[in-house]
Amino acid sequence: MSHLIHATEGFGAQNVKKLIHIHLSGNDSFWPTASWVKNFAGKVFCRHCRNAYLPSQRVDAVVVDKERDTHIDATGFECFGLQILSNALVNVVGRQLIEDTGHVGDVFDASGAKSDSHISVNSKHNSVLVRGSIESIPGLCRECGRILYSPAGKPYVLSHQIPSEPFFLSSLYAFCTPDFYESQIKPACLNRVEARELPILDKAVDGLPVSLEDLKETLRVAGRFK
Repeated sequence: MSHLIHATEGFGAQNVKKLIHIHLSGNDSFWPTASWVKNFAGKVFCRHCRNAYLPSQRVDAVVVDKERDTHIDATGFECFGLQILSNALVNVVGRQLIEDTGHVGDVFDASGAKSDSHISVNSKHNSVLVRGSIESIPGLCRECGRILYSPAGKPYVLSHQIPSEPFFLSSLYAFCTPDFYESQIKPACLNRVEARELPILDKAVDGLPVSLEDLKETLRVAGRFK
């Protein structure tokens, strides 16, 4: 069981506000069936960057795995952003908070049997972008136009993008406030759930526009496509 918070150092003072990103420890995940990928590629998620299209919708996942002893999971490389959450985590967080920012669906195995331990969640918005230093080289997906950003240096988020909910989803991320993590998630001792602190800054330090729309336009004009 893991409930370690990986602190992000830097950005000066100790009183910098933080957001918690909770995630699965390790690099494995549920794996979707080939037929599921074929049915949804180019319709629900982009064939090129593998991210779910916006506006998003409910997506039932069909996976090879029968069960996994995980609480915050995903459908792997074939479809970024479609998360798979355990019912135990849903009970800890509260289903309404999950439904506020995510489309909830079911998980089936290859035989068609519905999972009684996990649900699928496709985030409704991609409002929070994890950003990095000036060495970061973001770009736009050349097929769907989505911002693709792998932060260099110390990651952070911007204050104006954060919603008011204590727990919320954005793209392939699940976030919560430090108080919510300490009072709800950490005491549950959920297997393989880890957390990292992300500083909340008012200004971007990557030299790029703060607004996501302005950032997209800047990348488009600069011809930064991936």
